[in-house]
Amino acid sequence: MKAMFNTHEGSGQSGTQRVIESALPDSTVLQGLAIQGKTAQEKRNPYP
Repeated sequence: MKAMFNTHEGSGQSGTQRVIESALPDSTVLQGLAIQGKTAQEKRNPYP
């Protein structure tokens, strides 16, 4: 079972889920999590 996440600047998953499913045909790929890049950058270190 695989779970993925990616960052983006407005495109969301933008086909990433399908690419991973195609690359791993014998795996169960869970619904991915898309995080806007700016949010990831701002929240990357919540414990300074």
